[in-house]
Amino acid sequence: MPAHFGGLARMVEHYGPVYAVSGGSSASLTSFILDSIQMNPAMARCGEGRCDFAAESARIALALKSFQGYTEYLAISGEILAIYAGRPIIGRIQAAGIEEMLASDPVAAQEALKDVLRQEDLARFVNPELIELVQSSQFPEFHIQDIIDSNKNFGRLSADESKILFRPGLISFAELSRQLGITASFYAGYEPANLVGYSAFLDACAERSVGKPWSEIREISVGEATCGKLFYSLMGEFDQRSAAGNYPSRLDDTVGAGMPALISTSVLTGAAVNEINQSQTAYVAGESEVFLNVNFNDVRFGYWGSREAMSVLETTTNYRSDLKSKKALGLGEASWRMVLQYSPVEPGLDRALPIDDFNVSAGGWSDLSPVLVLKDIGCDKVVFVTRAGDESVFATGVAEMLGMTQAERADLYDLTDPESSASQSLREADAILCTNWNEVGPTSFEALINDAYNAPLQTTDPFFTGKGYANVVPDTGKLGCTVRQ
Repeated sequence: MPAHFGGLARMVEHYGPVYAVSGGSSASLTSFILDSIQMNPAMARCGEGRCDFAAESARIALALKSFQGYTEYLAISGEILAIYAGRPIIGRIQAAGIEEMLASDPVAAQEALKDVLRQEDLARFVNPELIELVQSSQFPEFHIQDIIDSNKNFGRLSADESKILFRPGLISFAELSRQLGITASFYAGYEPANLVGYSAFLDACAERSVGKPWSEIREISVGEATCGKLFYSLMGEFDQRSAAGNYPSRLDDTVGAGMPALISTSVLTGAAVNEINQSQTAYVAGESEVFLNVNFNDVRFGYWGSREAMSVLETTTNYRSDLKSKKALGLGEASWRMVLQYSPVEPGLDRALPIDDFNVSAGGWSDLSPVLVLKDIGCDKVVFVTRAGDESVFATGVAEMLGMTQAERADLYDLTDPESSASQSLREADAILCTNWNEVGPTSFEALINDAYNAPLQTTDPFFTGKGYANVVPDTGKLGCTVRQ
């Protein structure tokens, strides 16, 4: 997710506002914030008139960069994003000696874990379903050990066991979406935002921020303050006001009501729904070895979006022959509140979750290169923000758990096959921002942003080559970015 903000800021600075977006997993969260930023009237308003193209682009790019400032504001105010609460929770579990206790007294370990998960300062970050499992488990020696083992490397997604599809996750995504809903409402300029103050922040800092990372922007002097202090103050004011009243939330807006958007998740259908339900029941009953038997034909690649976008998706399978497009499933219109309960919730972060009586979401790994669907809904120029390297081992691992054959894997992901879905996505992209986030690693928020902000843009399209970005290249020569003919 941090890399998305760095890459988007660079693209907007040079090429202007984004007019449509698609993504799944963490990119669904990024899409939500981007959509919110661009709907804020302060982005296009300079003084008494409309901003010119460069000024509007600089304002949007600054807002994207300031997401790093948002995480700094949380630290200053003693708050933490739910997705980062896993480590302190695990730290307290370790400090309580629960794993050692489990060997001699499973019931005592069960009580101790309940106490940790219900501690006042962290309880809202914990998945209520996990608390319920710990409270009601008749097999604490199994469930508690499994919970502890599965969270020792919290945040590192791994498809090494099928239990990731059955086990309730540690973190409450309802709390994460609540937090990001407040942030998105702030960025969108929803009440009780101080639009006059936010406009003044953009007026003072946007033009001076072009070409700079947030670490430099926050130190830019504005009278006796700095750009960073102005931003923190605006966030703090919004938080205090919003906590004191009942205001509209961006979470309740419909996906695609602002900019056109397609938010993706993998969907289990047909017999796969019964299979996953039975497996989850077996896990709760304490069965340590649970085997899935899913036919990959029952796994679809779902998208939420506007009615117009859904109509386009219905026709996609008629003219596209690649397997990803053939698996496309329109999920209809939905609020951001709904889709953020599914798309970012990858296996391992929580179990597969029912969308309705007939469909179950298994996380947003299904379309990490959504170039084709953006082309299908009418995008003229598509920038694919990605990272060098082979297809996600996690995504392919989950797909294999769900019955993907080697032939289907090749059809979807083989970058040496020009007709695979992955290769077609690269080929149809007009530009590819080739970040290095696999090498940077997930622990350095700022390093991920800066790597993406300075990443090479692979393109030969004149629209992109003549706009002043110094790191435009015709070919990176990197797997995952270079198009194999």
